[in-house]
Amino acid sequence: MGSHLYIQIRAPIYIYSGFEGFVPVDRPIIYGLFLRFFSFKYSAWFVIFVQNAITSFLVFEFCKLFIRKYLGFFFAFILLFLTFFSGIGWYSNQLMPDFFTPLIFLNFSILLFKENLSNQKFFSYWFC
Repeated sequence: MGSHLYIQIRAPIYIYSGFEGFVPVDRPIIYGLFLRFFSFKYSAWFVIFVQNAITSFLVFEFCKLFIRKYLGFFFAFILLFLTFFSGIGWYSNQLMPDFFTPLIFLNFSILLFKENLSNQKFFSYWFC
C-alpha cells in the first residue's frame, strides 16, 4: 500500500485557483485558498489533517451539548461509530470542498443550541 492521496477530478481546479490566484467561472476560490494556506506549499496531507481536525472538533463540541458525564468515552464511541458506519472517513480524507457542507449544518446546530456562548467562541465556531 502506498501513501497516495485520493484526489477528485475537480481538485486540480481548486489547487490551481488557490496557488495561482485564478478565479474559475463556475467555482469559488475559497477552497483553493484553503488548500494553499494549509498545505504550506509543501504537501496536501496537511490539508487532510486540518479537515479531520475540524471535523473532530465540531463533533466534540456537538457531544458537549448533550453529554455531561463520560464525555471522552462517548466522543470516542461516536467517532468510531461514524468512522465505521458512515462515509465520514472517506469524505474527510478527500480534497474536495463538498466535505464542508455537513460540517456547516453541525456548526449551525452548535451555534443554535449552545448556551452562554462568549464572543470569542462564537467567532471561532463561525469561522470553523
